[in-house]
Amino acid sequence: MVLTEAELGYLAGLVDSEGCINIKCQQKRYYVLQVIIAQGNEPLLTHWQERTGLGHIYAMKKEKTGNKNQSWQWYLNQEDATTLLYLILPYLILKKEEAKVALEFRKTLRTQAETTQYIQPNTPMN
Repeated sequence: MVLTEAELGYLAGLVDSEGCINIKCQQKRYYVLQVIIAQGNEPLLTHWQERTGLGHIYAMKKEKTGNKNQSWQWYLNQEDATTLLYLILPYLILKKEEAKVALEFRKTLRTQAETTQYIQPNTPMN
């Protein structure tokens, strides 16, 4: 995947405005990095998912969002989230520090096999 500077800037703006970068505890046993971008415009998210080859698009249940209009999420987990954040880091404004923390977290997982390592919640990660 080769993206232009304009595309990287656009993606950074999308993450800054509509995105969420988080480290989530799964099943009270391990942590995962997630980037989630929510939008009411499914073709926009599908375009970027296809253009980058990263993540998946999910329809949100209307009753869950409390919205009368359908909304969608572009969900990126672990490796895909890491790839996107590395690509757009220089272009981020509002969420640059969150992205840096997320990328530092990913460095603590030495291999792909360790992305599901069992880490006790509330245990400091060195």
